[in-house]
Amino acid sequence: MNATDFESTLKQMPFRRFTIHIGGKSVDVNHPEQVLVTQNKNTVVVALPDSGIQILDMELISSISLKGSSRSKSKSP
Repeated sequence: MNATDFESTLKQMPFRRFTIHIGGKSVDVNHPEQVLVTQNKNTVVVALPDSGIQILDMELISSISLKGSSRSKSKSP
């Protein structure tokens, strides 16, 4: 996944909930304020509902899928 595609999904108006897929795991994003993309755009930090955080390497994100939709964005080859 490239940072431009990720950020466009995060910033779309109105916001649409989505799921990040990475290494056979998934992380749900229900609100844009739940996500921080570092300044160099290499790392994504997601605040989890249980007050924890998930730190993800942008390059390892295989795809994101919009909730309530069959559309997904995959990592570019």
